Amino acid sequence: VKKGYSSEAPYHNSYHAFDVLHVSYLIMTKCGADEYLESFNVLSILVAALAHDLGHDGYNNAFHQNTNSDHAVTYNGISILENYSAAYLFRILRKKEC
Repeated sequence: VKKGYSSEAPYHNSYHAFDVLHVSYLIMTKCGADEYLESFNVLSILVAALAHDLGHDGYNNAFHQNTNSDHAVTYNGISILENYSAAYLFRILRKKEC
């Protein structure tokens, strides 16, 4: 997953991903939500937090839509970067060694 984040991105990098993972964990545990969730759901939330911006290129959805980028075409202009990151994560999870 770390390889999926650009080290050159000023914000959407692996540090941001870890920050979101950490805050998600803190919110779940401090609010007691983890007591009501099955362990698979807790794992799903933490993995989603870690991977939520995978492959982010530093531009926003409006840029991709306005420039008719390959991402915009692939995801029909709908939640472009979110769909891209989700697809990126699913490609990682489909690997046999994962």
